[in-house]
Amino acid sequence: MSQDGIANLAPFSFFNAGGANPPSVVFMPVTSGTGRDKDTLHNVRATGEYVDPHRPLRAARADERRPRPDYPPEVDEFVEAGFTKAPSARVKPWRAVECPIAMECRLFQIVEHGAGPYHANYVIGAGRLPPHRRGGVHRQPRRRGEAGSRSRGWADRSARA
Repeated sequence: MSQDGIANLAPFSFFNAGGANPPSVVFMPVTSGTGRDKDTLHNVRATGEYVDPHRPLRAARADERRPRPDYPPEVDEFVEAGFTKAPSARVKPWRAVECPIAMECRLFQIVEHGAGPYHANYVIGAGRLPPHRRGGVHRQPRRRGEAGSRSRGWADRSARA
């Protein structure tokens, strides 16, 4: 969300999470070919907060095939994309009702890697899962030694539609 309260939705197909004290969430908006930073990066720099939503895998894969217009900063992207806004529990940016998990994050640091067009901007935030995520998460047992397994043999996974 911008400082003026305009909602921004930015599909990122990859993010990374790690740590527990606090949990860290990292994503990377790449500067455009013309050297323009994405609205998401501008908004995070200006407000220090963001929401990292997670959609069911099937819905996310379907959306990956659709072209995404590059809306001007004054456009409410929730409206354009057909998502329902809901207030977040701990940060000002909206969350999308259609996403069963929404990691609410406060900015820790932005690390620029490179210069000029297409350089990376690693956005590192401290994130928390608020209570509204409970209905969309289930626990799936895993065998010890599998990727992502924990010592208890369980790993959290987002719900799949």
